[in-house]
Amino acid sequence: MRASRTSTEFEAKVRHGDSMINTPARATLQLRDDAIAQLLLLTSKPDLSTDQLNIAESLAHRISDWGSFTKTAIRKFSVPYAYSALRQINENAVPVETLHDLQRATRLMGLNTLKIAAAQVAFHTTCIAPNNAKHAYVKGLALSIQHGQNYTARNCRDIDILVSDRDFEDVLMAAWKAGYNIALSEEPLRFADSAREIKFLARFIDEVKIIDANDVLIEVHRRLDKHSSVFDNEDLFANVEPFELSGVGMYTLQKPLHFVYVCYHHSRHLWSHLHWLADLDVMISSDSDPTSILEYSDKLGIRPTIEAAFQLRELISRPDLWTSVDDKDDLAAHFLKGCLSNLEGGMALEYELRETRFLHDFISESQVSPNRRQGFQQAHWSESIRPSLVQFLKRPYPSYLFWVYRLERMIIMTRDSIKSALGMKVAETKADPPSSEKRT
Repeated sequence: MRASRTSTEFEAKVRHGDSMINTPARATLQLRDDAIAQLLLLTSKPDLSTDQLNIAESLAHRISDWGSFTKTAIRKFSVPYAYSALRQINENAVPVETLHDLQRATRLMGLNTLKIAAAQVAFHTTCIAPNNAKHAYVKGLALSIQHGQNYTARNCRDIDILVSDRDFEDVLMAAWKAGYNIALSEEPLRFADSAREIKFLARFIDEVKIIDANDVLIEVHRRLDKHSSVFDNEDLFANVEPFELSGVGMYTLQKPLHFVYVCYHHSRHLWSHLHWLADLDVMISSDSDPTSILEYSDKLGIRPTIEAAFQLRELISRPDLWTSVDDKDDLAAHFLKGCLSNLEGGMALEYELRETRFLHDFISESQVSPNRRQGFQQAHWSESIRPSLVQFLKRPYPSYLFWVYRLERMIIMTRDSIKSALGMKVAETKADPPSSEKRT
């Protein structure tokens, strides 16, 4: 049984952010350029220059609703950076109560990140190291440590680790035997309770959610992309570098690869969290190698995405340029609009906007190099016939019959394609309905 943990509403919001709200979704990206939005993005940078602090002070004098600023900074995980920046400007620019709220939230986020760090060490020593599993921790703590940052200043909600296909089942089985809860389904929440269920997850599910006794979420990934087969695992595991957390040795991706993956991930989620802007700033301002980064992104076929991420970093601290990008259709403008649109939106907004995207991974085809688009589409189709948890939960075949699930998927896809084709032919033989009744 998982240990229960009580908390105040304030503490829960600090830890969970957007998952605590369900703001009604809007269908389009919108550009916000009010003082609160400008200050939120500007103060998401870990270190501001003197000129940027002067801009922050000017914006602060224009804000009256500091409660909205604080709530959004909490939900979007930029509190530590905002607090650090606002402490450095004129004391009359920000209400004392606001600074106290930001300080309290910063401390809570730091404590939560320490809990995440302890959970990562425990998971590694229990499930990864004993199996000598080929792995790479990504984002979060690994990224902060890799770039020499104080990782307690970056809020982390979970742990992400890439594990090789060879070691995937061993890691999941080790976690299950050690008493970790392994999610079989999320709605309703159900945990695996048999070796057969673990074997199905290990064979067919690319992202398995594991929850420890302190309710820390650990996401074990077989692959880092979702639908498009952007990354090659052999290449990733051949280019890892070591880091230490609490004296325990682990691996993460080398910096150019890590940079490209982080930008791919954050753009897939429309840059909807402000601490992701901090990630971008830290990666670029430390000792990153732009040439190697662009060469690697070119190899993967997503160079336009990475170039736009570099441009986004400049836009973050230049709100005077925002109005000029409102009517632009370039990727950096889309990233900025995605970030700003999500300031008041919850996960519902992000999910709705994601449904309209190219292969669900990209805002548009322009994020992908033309020579790679067809390959990504083919990979997307092959993924569509992968056995699903829905099938398994409805018909839990023994492991030696797992191949039947793929056959069922192919039959269902063929049937649906035939139905769709027949539906089109029937519709063509009928008179067109009035325009107001046409389906789009």
